[in-house]
Amino acid sequence: MNIVVDANVMVAALIQHGIVRELILGHPGAFLTPETCLTEVWENRSDWNRREVPDDQVRRAIDALTADFITVLPRSTYRDKETEASPLISDPDD
Repeated sequence: MNIVVDANVMVAALIQHGIVRELILGHPGAFLTPETCLTEVWENRSDWNRREVPDDQVRRAIDALTADFITVLPRSTYRDKETEASPLISDPDD
């Protein structure tokens, strides 16, 4: 089984020790995210990086998370399903 996560879940795994991080690290390969979420995490880092961790460290943490634990899906993988999925979600950015 695969579980699709959004940017909020990725940020939670990056910024705090807790159940979200434990679940993701404990189940490598079980989680997927669209590439747009990865972009959203990076572009909004000033909002969630309150400790002002340097960008190179943030990038390494994101890279480690997506290299070993969360599979990033290119848009071409799901593009033909976007119209079908659209009415099923409440947040248009998801």
